[in-house]
Amino acid sequence: MIQSLESLNVTALHLRGVAVESLNETLSEALCLPMRKTRLLSQIIYQKTQGYPLFVVEFLDVLLTEKLITHDKDLGWKWDAGAIELKEMSINVAELLSSKLQRLPQNVLYALQVMSCFGSHVDSKIINIVKNNSDIVGPMIIPALQAAQNEGLVDFAGHTLTFTHNMIQQAAFDLIPSTTCAQLLLRLACCFMNQCNSSEPKSTLFVAVDLINRIGAEVVSNNAEQCFSFASLNLDAGKKAMEITDFASALKYFNSGISFLRGRNHWDDRYELCLGLFENAASANYCEGKHKIAVTQANIVLENARNFEDKFKSYCVFINVIGIESMNEAIEKLHSLLSYLGGSMDPKTI
Repeated sequence: MIQSLESLNVTALHLRGVAVESLNETLSEALCLPMRKTRLLSQIIYQKTQGYPLFVVEFLDVLLTEKLITHDKDLGWKWDAGAIELKEMSINVAELLSSKLQRLPQNVLYALQVMSCFGSHVDSKIINIVKNNSDIVGPMIIPALQAAQNEGLVDFAGHTLTFTHNMIQQAAFDLIPSTTCAQLLLRLACCFMNQCNSSEPKSTLFVAVDLINRIGAEVVSNNAEQCFSFASLNLDAGKKAMEITDFASALKYFNSGISFLRGRNHWDDRYELCLGLFENAASANYCEGKHKIAVTQANIVLENARNFEDKFKSYCVFINVIGIESMNEAIEKLHSLLSYLGGSMDPKTI
């Protein structure tokens, strides 16, 4: 029996959803409305479900449950097209669309893989930089992304390319071979590092450093100079994030920078770099309310800094944290530091 089954010829059928015109006709009949009134709704639902009947029914059920489509006895059916457009797709639809990636032409898949390195939303400026770099993709990325849009995998809205579901972006990234993933990220990072001296150095710096941090310290741990270079870029990105009071992002960059220095005698051969990373990490942790970690990193600076001037910022963090628990203790610590500045004061007079 098994042998007879193995001898059968099997044909794989790739099922498609109904066309948007057919979906509009069905909705028009179901809602008892002219097709011109249901056309926009049909287009949105098609974008979310690709016209697969099971998913259309599921999506409509969600819209009814959440009252994004309602019925009024006098006005009939009405809906909020904007709210429906913002509604997340079913996870089953996302899995279905992700399976399409395996059947895409190689150039289209590669374009999606490159874009997936930047997240679910990609600014057109990023696409243009990649387009102008023939070592990565070159001008052919535009028609490849348009082909992906026709498949319902990405969408262009204004100046942003968006994956139609986060799972598609993640699936595209996961399809990058593990043996070449770090190399691709590094090539992309270098592409944007070369743009850091352009008219918009801040935005390109953040993009480059985010790519670097996706590579991770372990991958480049055997290349000391590269580790120091990546740590320095994280320091620059962290400082720029601090300037715009984005302390959470700044802390992420400082911690990533420190991770590239682990296992090295960095305080001896990269003193300024280490001082900058640790004293700024202490400040960022303090601003984020992580006072214990702030004190730990401030103490690292106080143990390794070469002079009082280099310790000053960390002393400020240390005293600010002490002041939260005991203002008197903070004042005493300030008094003990005045000798370094050539002055004196009786704390009892304060």
